[in-house]
Amino acid sequence: MSSSLPPPPPPPPPPPPPAGGWNSGLTMNSRSLGLIIFSTITTFCATAVVLARLYTRLALTRNFGWDDTFLAISAILGIGLTSVICVLAEHGVGRHVFEVPLSDSHVVQVLGFCVRIIHIVVLTTTKLSICIFYRRIFRDSFSNISSIALMAFMTVFTVVLFIDGFFACNIGGAFWAPAGKKCAAPSYAKNIAFSIYGSATLSVAADLLLMAFALWRVYPLVIARSQKISLYAIISLGWLAIAASIVRAIRTGQTIESRDPTWAAWDIDIWASLEVNISLLCASAPALKPLIRKVLPSLFASRAEDSSGRNIGTYSTGGSWALRAPSRGGLDSSVELTGRDHDTCTDIVTQKELQSVTSAEVGIDRETFLDTSTRDIESDADGT
Repeated sequence: MSSSLPPPPPPPPPPPPPAGGWNSGLTMNSRSLGLIIFSTITTFCATAVVLARLYTRLALTRNFGWDDTFLAISAILGIGLTSVICVLAEHGVGRHVFEVPLSDSHVVQVLGFCVRIIHIVVLTTTKLSICIFYRRIFRDSFSNISSIALMAFMTVFTVVLFIDGFFACNIGGAFWAPAGKKCAAPSYAKNIAFSIYGSATLSVAADLLLMAFALWRVYPLVIARSQKISLYAIISLGWLAIAASIVRAIRTGQTIESRDPTWAAWDIDIWASLEVNISLLCASAPALKPLIRKVLPSLFASRAEDSSGRNIGTYSTGGSWALRAPSRGGLDSSVELTGRDHDTCTDIVTQKELQSVTSAEVGIDRETFLDTSTRDIESDADGT
């Protein structure tokens, strides 16, 4: 006689997710810890580079200016942005929405609003710093007018975006209202679209204009090939900021319509952090050469050579500009001018600039000098 045993009982259901808090943010399929680590590391690197630039300007070249002030403000805002992102991760960003306690949902909304506002402001102050830096280096009228026009455009657009972002809801300040008095989804999505895509448009347009301006001024420079390549590499970092801005705008628009917004918002904050910190790196890097020369003096020689091996410049300490060019007959003709601004810049001395120097100061016949050597002269302000 055969008997069959009853089937085993089914396994018990999994326990419900924890009630919330920091530890729950690291359970199940959480991406919160990755968001915290990435934002912290990128912000640390960007802040270190900004501090290096500020040290260079304050202690080495001693020519601290408004561009450094705006960059310092950007660094402080960048740290604040990262702090808010980390708190967002603690309260639910990077987790599925069904894992986030209801008590944290409004906190996420308020902090997300703060991220958008800080992000708009920090990008603008960083780009203003770059524009002011260009004004200090390139003193011709076209560069001056171009920088001022771009600064005015970014300032006005940022004010508009700030106002629109703050009053994205039909009732101003609804982001700060208690739970249950939040923005209606259709109204919120409609009003915030301008802030999202407008911010991305402003950032991309400003980055493209700044990159085009920098390439236009770097291309004709008569400097060592390695130096020109390094300048191109720094400028090319702007493409990463542009890509981050575009991806962030697209993902933000998708997150608004998502049924799992806390999970989808993870990469928005990743791209926002990356965009801000790359902008800080691009703004700080060109001013670091005096510090690098002090730390690694073997990387730089006291005399510069162009691609053909001719001596075209001599660096003089104290902020002077030492100009040297080969003239007819194999004799070197040189002149040293004291720079009004000890900026870290490299530029060609144009014919117009040479005409402001008298023949007595140059010590040679001006017409011969202009005819044979204008293209081969390098000015080195503070050694760049």
